[in-house]
Amino acid sequence: MFPEAFLHFVWKILYFDFNHLFTTDGRPVRILKNGVHNLNQGPDFSGAVILIGDTEWSGNVEIHVNSGEWYAHKHQLDEKYNSVILHVVFATEGKPVVRQDGSVCPEIVIGNRIPATAFERYAVLNTAKSGIPCASLIGGVSDFHRFAWIERLGILRMAEKFGKISDRNESLMNWEQVAWELIMRYMGGTLNGEVFERIAGGVPFSVLKKYAQNPLQMEALLFGFVWDSTGESFPEESEPYIRSIAEEYRYLKHKHSLLPQAGIGFSYFRMRPASFPDIRLAQVVQLVSLYPDLMSLFLLTNFTDFFRRDIGVSEYWLSHFRVGVVSKVSSKNIGKDRKESLIINAFVPLAYGYRSFHGVESAESHLEAVLGSLPPEKNAILEGFSDLGIHAANAIQSQGIIHLKKQFCDLKRCLECGIGAKILKG
Repeated sequence: MFPEAFLHFVWKILYFDFNHLFTTDGRPVRILKNGVHNLNQGPDFSGAVILIGDTEWSGNVEIHVNSGEWYAHKHQLDEKYNSVILHVVFATEGKPVVRQDGSVCPEIVIGNRIPATAFERYAVLNTAKSGIPCASLIGGVSDFHRFAWIERLGILRMAEKFGKISDRNESLMNWEQVAWELIMRYMGGTLNGEVFERIAGGVPFSVLKKYAQNPLQMEALLFGFVWDSTGESFPEESEPYIRSIAEEYRYLKHKHSLLPQAGIGFSYFRMRPASFPDIRLAQVVQLVSLYPDLMSLFLLTNFTDFFRRDIGVSEYWLSHFRVGVVSKVSSKNIGKDRKESLIINAFVPLAYGYRSFHGVESAESHLEAVLGSLPPEKNAILEGFSDLGIHAANAIQSQGIIHLKKQFCDLKRCLECGIGAKILKG
């Protein structure tokens, strides 16, 4: 059986035969305005205008699969439903629907007026085992409609990122620290992003930037803070480098009153050595050495120099992927994909937030221009849609596809999806 949400969708887009429509007691009905979907408590649609017989009514519409649900949901006892001017059902039980004030609410039945293809397509979407419910049907939707929706979601995803950034700045009132936390989160990646962000909170950028010209001291601050927070003893017995940064950290910890945090520890689960958190943290040190003024980096309008620069690691890490474990010497620069991820997920949203906060009118156009000029990300989500013939052309579209997958496909919100609506309407 289909859910009530399916009828909400049908009513919202008037996807049924509404010609020669009559109430269950025989009065003709014309829908002048179907109303606005109410996602909060109360009647399902508000602000509807319905002509019943010769009388024009303005008010709310309530929708159920069958008429008996009016009483099952106790609407007859709730004065909020006195404003309902029309009860829309898939099927009726023949019993009059009475409001709390004792009046009878007009009712229409639309079950036999909905196209059979809509039920068939909804069944496919609702029972699909694929991670993309419409995988077998999406080919019938034009590129124009698919990417109009995807680009809309791309901007929405950026707006959500901006919202979180704005909330964080309201809490800190420090754009530079917000920028530092963002860099750390996206350098940490999926597994260690939260841990990196906590490190950024434990070692504030106001402290770290004092040592921007001395990478050894920055590494002492960051790695020392991690070791200190794990509660384990410092691995001093292994190598001179480790002993030196352990000693340096003790001094800097006391000087800046740093407080270790419980629960900080790195994850290495199914991770390639080049992506180990130790290497990412060492790369962060070199990034700060090159760009000690973080806001100037975030507010760039052209990232050519950022892409061209080699941002690697200090000498110790050339021969190590983890502390104390010697490996073959290799360069370990931040790759192009990681740089693009930083720009898309950190630099651009923060630049948009910072410009908006300061009333710069070009904030949104800058966001769209930068994302439109960047290639799409590469990940399993994008590959899944690419297999269906949906290829992102730029970062706005790739962000939109990611949002589509996480917020619609994974949650089976096909009835709220622009692509799902096109499929159901054929």
